[in-house]
Amino acid sequence: MLGESLEVHGDGLQSRDFTYIDNVVSANLLAVQCRDGVGEAFNVGQGSAHTLLDLANLLQEIHGTDVRLLQTRSRPGDVRHTLADISKAEHCLGYRPRVSFEEGIVRTIRHFTEETEPILKCIA
Repeated sequence: MLGESLEVHGDGLQSRDFTYIDNVVSANLLAVQCRDGVGEAFNVGQGSAHTLLDLANLLQEIHGTDVRLLQTRSRPGDVRHTLADISKAEHCLGYRPRVSFEEGIVRTIRHFTEETEPILKCIA
């Protein structure tokens, strides 16, 4: 949003199961209503993984501009891939992600744009 480079540690092919906050809230509301879930732990996520380069490409697509990547060294101890196994939450709670990865990023950008636009106008 400020035209700065996006820092990517390593090759950017590390993947994460990004999920939007509405999905987490939905899972928590379902858990409150589920007697079988008392004392249980559930993974909540999208159930699909996206690389950091996927995220950078989506940001470029949304902004309609090239987002410059600043590639830095891999961080020590960084986990290469994560993916939430949401099958237990699906089965026991009836959980299903409501907001896709792409829509979650769009909503997040919209939020930050609305929050920072007045500040950016003051700086300019």
